[in-house]
Amino acid sequence: LEVFPAIGDLVRLSGAVSEFRDATQITLDGAVEIVSSGNTVSATAMSMPFSDESDLESVEGMLISFSQELVVTDNYNLGRFGQFQVSSERLYIPTNQFPAGSPEAIALATANSADRLLIDDGNSAQNPNVLPFPEAGLSFVDTLRLGDSVVNPEGVLHYAFGHYNLITTEGLTFAPTKAHTV
Repeated sequence: LEVFPAIGDLVRLSGAVSEFRDATQITLDGAVEIVSSGNTVSATAMSMPFSDESDLESVEGMLISFSQELVVTDNYNLGRFGQFQVSSERLYIPTNQFPAGSPEAIALATANSADRLLIDDGNSAQNPNVLPFPEAGLSFVDTLRLGDSVVNPEGVLHYAFGHYNLITTEGLTFAPTKAHTV
């Protein structure tokens, strides 16, 4: 008899922990036992930028939340895969500010890589008909622009295709790009 835990179930299991395509997994060596049900699941609070990728490895597969506004820094794969990238602030291309290969460019590239996270709709379909971002539905009049903010995102952290992804569990709240004066 297979057991299918629900959200809020406390389970007991045993098995070998391993990596499959760089994602952590448990290969069970026995049955899954539901110890109790109806428990509250609290998100682990995170903030960006991260000190390094080990910050994310330690919470892979967990419910996490951010109590900061995160800035949309890349939306190229939004229409194709339902993904967009966020950071704690605007990211600058290192070689736009410093000579290629210079210590300053390398330092900025390193800092940028610690300040990126993909937000994903959790749908693996390519070019889906419906996108959940923004909540009213992506269209030419309702789009997600670079510089827009995502307010207090929450979801499950997943690793796939070489990137950590926040797969949202709640609807996202967006704030439009702030106007700049010249």
